[in-house]
Amino acid sequence: MYLRRLKYFVAAAEEENFHRAAERLHLAQPALSKQIALLEEELGCALFSRHRGRVYLTEVGRVFLADTRRILHELDVAVERAREAKAGQLGVLDVGIRETAGRSPIVSTAFSHFRRTYPAVELRLHQMTSPAQCAALEAGDLDVGFIYLSPIHDRNLNRFEIATDHFYLALPSTHALARKRQIHLRDLEQEQFIWLARSRKAYYSDALLRTCIDGGLVPRIIQEVDGESTALNLVAVGLGVSFIVGPSTIPALPDIVFKRVVELSTELQLALVWPNGVDSPVIANFVETVRHIAGELKKARVPPNG
Repeated sequence: MYLRRLKYFVAAAEEENFHRAAERLHLAQPALSKQIALLEEELGCALFSRHRGRVYLTEVGRVFLADTRRILHELDVAVERAREAKAGQLGVLDVGIRETAGRSPIVSTAFSHFRRTYPAVELRLHQMTSPAQCAALEAGDLDVGFIYLSPIHDRNLNRFEIATDHFYLALPSTHALARKRQIHLRDLEQEQFIWLARSRKAYYSDALLRTCIDGGLVPRIIQEVDGESTALNLVAVGLGVSFIVGPSTIPALPDIVFKRVVELSTELQLALVWPNGVDSPVIANFVETVRHIAGELKKARVPPNG
């Protein structure tokens, strides 16, 4: 059954006149009449009855008209959804995010902007370590990810660098070192450390531990935790101190002070990454959103000349 015959049938049914229906469809009336006759022949029943130059729907015709309108409407919806999907306005985006990436104003603002701009795209966030995100991206289980770059895990991924983060010492606000202007690794020899578990963040845990040892500090680790939120909660109640990662303008938290350690100069590059060779309008729109927000926030931080 040709789709155009359904459209011809609806026009004829609505006009109840083949001549007016033909004009509406920009057809010759004999051509319209032939198409309706072929449709009736295909169905094996009459859709119209004719009387004094007018046509009327039969009972079968009225039932067929209701179903045909529904089919044509659903087809219009399907066409529109296909166009939206092609433009990246519809679909699902699986986003990996490292725990500390949410502190970046670029990341948080980009999420908010993307949700407003593409409300029909479902954003699914997955909190994962950077190496786990890289593996999931290569396996096709994630579409994009916010990670800290490393030469080991992300060689085959596209990237857009967002910010440079640093290690900070988190300590209770009542701690004696909280009032010290400069802190060195040697100042921490007697401290009890809450450490991010190597099983969760091996690359960064090892890098941090090597830096401490090279600087003359062997941390006294009393508790390992899976995430920085847990570490900060334990710091806040005075259980110990901890190293965490954050941007240059790390926000203050109740009962916690963040301090830079002189010898701890390691920089971590926060980046948005996504797979090579994947043609996805949704991914392209998300990447462009992050680029746009990064540019806007950068301009906002630079004072005008003069």
